[in-house]
Amino acid sequence: MCARCDAVDLQLVDLNSVLDRATEALAQALLRYDISELTDEKATLHSEHRVSARDGMLAHHLEAASSLTEELGLAKADVDAARERFGRYLT
Repeated sequence: MCARCDAVDLQLVDLNSVLDRATEALAQALLRYDISELTDEKATLHSEHRVSARDGMLAHHLEAASSLTEELGLAKADVDAARERFGRYLT
């Protein structure tokens, strides 16, 4: 995925390992809270990746549409110029 997601995954592995060895209820509760927070952070990172990818795709489509609009405008200008220049032969 990304470096930040990989870092969160490593932290989760470490915390789960410590949780497996924790014997006191308070320590277990605190570790579960930390694990929950990291899991939420990772979910947020994943949704940010999706939004970023979607924004990139939209920008690409807008650029392509703009390019096509420009090409169509140039083609129309060429057709209009040809019609003006050779119109008398077309009637």
